[in-house]
Amino acid sequence: MRLVATTLPVNPPSETLHLTEAQLYQGLISKARDPIRFVKQIQQCRILSEHESGLRREIVFTGRPEAMLEDVEYFPPGLVMFTMTSPTSNDRTTPQARITNLISHTPDGGLFLTFSFAFGPNGQLDKDSEADTREREVRKAGEETVAHTLAVVRELVQSGQIKA
Repeated sequence: MRLVATTLPVNPPSETLHLTEAQLYQGLISKARDPIRFVKQIQQCRILSEHESGLRREIVFTGRPEAMLEDVEYFPPGLVMFTMTSPTSNDRTTPQARITNLISHTPDGGLFLTFSFAFGPNGQLDKDSEADTREREVRKAGEETVAHTLAVVRELVQSGQIKA
């Protein structure tokens, strides 16, 4: 198991359009329903079922032939959790990865967005070189995805698809 987390400020001084927590959370729900626009590594998504507090979807990552199942849970006003399993594995209940999208605050009112990625079976820290390489890949992709998610949410707010 490895855990990688990436945090970025939501409203850095250089940004002219400041997002609210509510707008960002709406953006994370949009990301759960339509991840292709937000996550460059996802090439296909099909929602299998949806309920008040989440959904189940099937996703296909670029360069990987096997679809993955994700159970997505919403925790308003600031957390979306993803539990990924393999639909073709003999053990469809053991998560392959757990991902969180967390909105947090600083005491002075700063807003931050953190994505965490726990991958591999839960337990001891994987210490081999393959796990080190995977961690670097996930860290780089995570940094890009947090930044891209913020950019897409801003686009949705500017276009009026997400309201104030």
